[in-house]
Formats: sequence, structure tokens, C-alpha cells
Amino acid sequence: MLCMNNYTQEYIDKCRLRVNTQLSTYKNWVATARKQSKTNEKLLDSAIEAFEPVFFNNMALLLDSLFVHQAGLWN
Repeated sequence: MLCMNNYTQEYIDKCRLRVNTQLSTYKNWVATARKQSKTNEKLLDSAIEAFEPVFFNNMALLLDSLFVHQAGLWN
């Protein structure tokens, strides 16, 4: 079976929603952590800095998996 090289608008919208959901969850997590961390901001900053590369590298992998050589997935 040949791989997909065209994507329906519905598929693109689902992918966009999936990415936006993960990004908004991340932003909400950081905002909540900042509000609740009044004692040790340095420690929180360090934790966020350690987490961000892992999170965003995984987001890049997600985007890659959504649009590279799809063979009927997510349809």
C-alpha cells in the first residue's frame, strides 16, 4: 500500500487539536506551578528547564509521526 501524501482537512484539524491540547496543558501546568511555588522559585525554574527539552522533543516526534508516510492511520 502506498503511503499518504494528501491529508484531509478533518485529519489536519484533529492533529492541530491534539498538538494544541498538549501545548495548553503544558502552559497551564507551568502557570499553576508558578502560582503555587512561592518559596523556591529557583528550584521550580530548574525543574521546568529540565522538563522543557524532553517535552518539546516529544512534540517534534509527535508532529513527525502525524505527517510522515502515513498508511491510512487516523482516518
